[in-house]
Amino acid sequence: MKKILYSVIALTMAAFTFTSCEDVPAPYDDPNNNGGGQELPEGVLLDQNFTSSLGDFKSVAASGDLNWYNDFSSAMVTGYQDFNGDGQKENKPGVTFLVGPEIDFADVTEAHITINHALNYERGDINANNSIVISKDYTGDVTTATWEVLNYNTDGLGNSFTFVENNVNIPAEYMGGKAVIALRHTCSETQSSTWEVKSLKVQEGKVDETQPSTPEEPSGDGTLQNPYNVAGIIAYTSTLGENETSDKEVYIKGTVKSIKENFDGGFGNATFYITDGANGSNQFYIYRTLYLGNQKYTSGELLKEGDEVIVHGKVTNYVSSYGSTLETVQNQSYVYSINGNTGSGEEPGTGVAKGDGSLANPFNAVAANEYASKLPAGGVSENDVYIKGKIASIKENFTAQYGNASFYISDDGSNANTFYVFHTLYLNNVKYTEGTLPQVGDDVIICGKVTNYMGNTPETMQNQSYIYSLTSNGGGDTPDVPENSITLIPSELGLENASAVKNVTLSDGTVLTFDGGGNQNPPKYYNAGTNIRMYPKNSVTIKASKKIAQVIIKCDTYQGAICNASGDVAANPGNVETKDAVITVNGVNSAQTTISNTSAKTGTPSQIRMTALTIVYAE
Repeated sequence: MKKILYSVIALTMAAFTFTSCEDVPAPYDDPNNNGGGQELPEGVLLDQNFTSSLGDFKSVAASGDLNWYNDFSSAMVTGYQDFNGDGQKENKPGVTFLVGPEIDFADVTEAHITINHALNYERGDINANNSIVISKDYTGDVTTATWEVLNYNTDGLGNSFTFVENNVNIPAEYMGGKAVIALRHTCSETQSSTWEVKSLKVQEGKVDETQPSTPEEPSGDGTLQNPYNVAGIIAYTSTLGENETSDKEVYIKGTVKSIKENFDGGFGNATFYITDGANGSNQFYIYRTLYLGNQKYTSGELLKEGDEVIVHGKVTNYVSSYGSTLETVQNQSYVYSINGNTGSGEEPGTGVAKGDGSLANPFNAVAANEYASKLPAGGVSENDVYIKGKIASIKENFTAQYGNASFYISDDGSNANTFYVFHTLYLNNVKYTEGTLPQVGDDVIICGKVTNYMGNTPETMQNQSYIYSLTSNGGGDTPDVPENSITLIPSELGLENASAVKNVTLSDGTVLTFDGGGNQNPPKYYNAGTNIRMYPKNSVTIKASKKIAQVIIKCDTYQGAICNASGDVAANPGNVETKDAVITVNGVNSAQTTISNTSAKTGTPSQIRMTALTIVYAE
């Protein structure tokens, strides 16, 4: 048998074409290197992976001007996009081939094609509009060649981005000679599919082509103790609306299939695909996830294909002009473990359950998860239980408007083995009106009923639990505040969620003027964290009737990251000192000062999330 040598083109990934207020890596160079010929294993005639390029395949338009291109670690084509830039997607007609290299079938009696692909938005004949075709007489012109359609089983294709593996036998008439295999996409002014192909392989032998590969069954409930598998997270994320983000953070376990962008010290995140096992047919997109410990990567173990990972964070059904993708939310997830290593010496899922739920011996977070998980889906505990822990992250802090809060607790305040405290009431089992706000790191005991929400989220029952005790430990080291001062508490201003903040007048007549500084995102107030968010270029000018000696800004913490603009803060006049969650401006010596967010970065750490601002006047 003659073996063909084919070139594998190594093409590095281009930057995404959409803009974002988060970290966006700079485009990579495209050297378009040809790595030279590679001898295929015995019995393999063609083996093309489209993870990073089209390889030896070429996009050729028979009509129209659509192209196959590499995106989402696939060879991809679609005629449904926003072609004229008006924000409206439309169909564009065309027939577009992805043509492979010539294959020599000399001395081959039987052969078949294996294709790993996904199809969405197809309303017509799948095989007619998304065809695997073969030709004996192709010489460079797709319009004059004779193409035969090789029909495949369409089960599981046409209305999702779930990948399916199909086998297609090649007719005997093509054996003994040379032929070219291509993928032909056809769309009209009224209908177009999106076709994504991960790989295409041609091998000797005949196979059963009646059934596609059986996708893995969904499993898991999204907890650390029972994380979603890839099929499970696909099923969960598929329930979200267009560009909707999950309201909860979930754990996902899978095997790294391909890496689009590995961790580096520049942007600190990574983008890759995971599957259920090394040969899983389903793939889920882990998009710009943070590193171990929920931190930006600076150093440490890099990802490799085949690594087993657990990822923790929020997911979304992302929709753009190029189609839809089920993925993690940019910079709102992190790699919890790599091959069992969490970066802290803790083994995943090894948290020990403690307590019996009584006040004398409260549940810890692990025990609370286990207790609630045993309830039926939607079931509520018959009795109140006590749960003790340290606040790991706050989703929504108390406000006078709603009177409740939502946060995660764990034994040590880390994001490992957390329990979700959902819409809990304040001390003394009443709605919050005023008082000390909980902070990350605080010790709490929660009393109330728990539920197994939707059968996959152990949590406290909404408004049927309360903070029994609160020991304030978190929020960083706040300097002692002199008596000659006044403090702004954003949660006490009565602002609407996500509303822009402009002018605030304090009780002593001091005026704070917030300004966007040219950023499309001006300073805004958010209920989640009860803070005013100042984005890069944003500023606040303080104008008082007497000299200011010092300004103290207390910052929020989100998912382990301190929102202090990473210390990139300037004051005029004044000298800025940043320590943990506290920004201090000294040496103002003026009745007016402007404090600015000078960060050149993007993402959550580039923000100042102000939970309190104290002005200390000169004696």
